[in-house]
Amino acid sequence: MIVLILLFLVLSCPLFGQDTLSTANPATFLEGLKPFVPNPPEFLEEIKPYRNKKEYDAVIADLQQRIQNDTSQYWCYYQLACMYSLKQDTTQAFVYLHKALNYGVRAEDVLSDTDFQNLHNTGH
Repeated sequence: MIVLILLFLVLSCPLFGQDTLSTANPATFLEGLKPFVPNPPEFLEEIKPYRNKKEYDAVIADLQQRIQNDTSQYWCYYQLACMYSLKQDTTQAFVYLHKALNYGVRAEDVLSDTDFQNLHNTGH
């Protein structure tokens, strides 16, 4: 099932209207690419009180603001996928997870992250 989910994410890029790496100029893309860190420790510490209270919308708003201010913060897409998954919004979780995969998130991070537990049993 997990393999099907990952295959769906990789193949469904055009369904969600997202750019793929194959359509980008590889040289330009790689110049600005920073190492992908899906879970920056300082950010996780910062949002811990919100996660404990299940105030996921506050974290989502913060992440979207970070992306708007600096589009090179690729890890925000992964964290948005986590927050939407925890909210049980599987559609948005898959949209942002797909973006994170395009920026280099490793499959093992996705498969081992407990934030995505509810995605394992979806038909997506």
